[in-house]
Amino acid sequence: MTSKLDRLRRAAYGLGLVSIGLAISVVLLIVMLAVGLPKADRLRVEGLEALGPWNYVINFLGLLSAAVSLVGKFFCARVPEESAATGPITLSLFFGAAGLLFSVGSEIPATAALFQNGAPFTPLFSALGYVTFLVYMRRVSDFVGEPLLAEHSRRVLMGSLLLVPPAFLGLILISEGGAGLGVIVGVAALVGVVIAGWVLFFLFARLIHRLRRAIDIKASLYEDLGD
Repeated sequence: MTSKLDRLRRAAYGLGLVSIGLAISVVLLIVMLAVGLPKADRLRVEGLEALGPWNYVINFLGLLSAAVSLVGKFFCARVPEESAATGPITLSLFFGAAGLLFSVGSEIPATAALFQNGAPFTPLFSALGYVTFLVYMRRVSDFVGEPLLAEHSRRVLMGSLLLVPPAFLGLILISEGGAGLGVIVGVAALVGVVIAGWVLFFLFARLIHRLRRAIDIKASLYEDLGD
């Protein structure tokens, strides 16, 4: 039977892998900006094919980030059952696996048509996986005796949910076209969402690091008690 000590250590290891997945996603964004901005005009006409070989690099980094995070969540699911966090992390695993399946399936010629029809679901899976992972982090924080981290998890979650309405509003206003006040407001809303999103991203990454340290401390206590 796996002890609480082993379960906590595996959960801490899983959080480390999730952090690596986030770091890869940052590298992905940097590559996309560095390669895409100089070819912005061609991208509007040719799509991603304008990136040439870099398109494969971007796809690889995206899949690698998702895969590493998914493996990390698998280890996170080994957290003690008393934490009441196994439910949220199981859901996060499911949504992560579904998103990765759609991403990989859309790149395979034999299944591309099938999975590309479900492309709109991929961002939804990512969002649901993110939300359920934050719920997991909040419950684990309470379990290891870190109510402040649990509160921070709740705030990051609420902040993320509050970005949804202005994001939709911005997209709707921009889609109407024209050069009026509506488009200006729409662009401003999306810029604000992007800035706030990056702030929340770094708060999320910092939260993972702090929770991992808290789990390590809790695991040391179990080790001292011989559990």
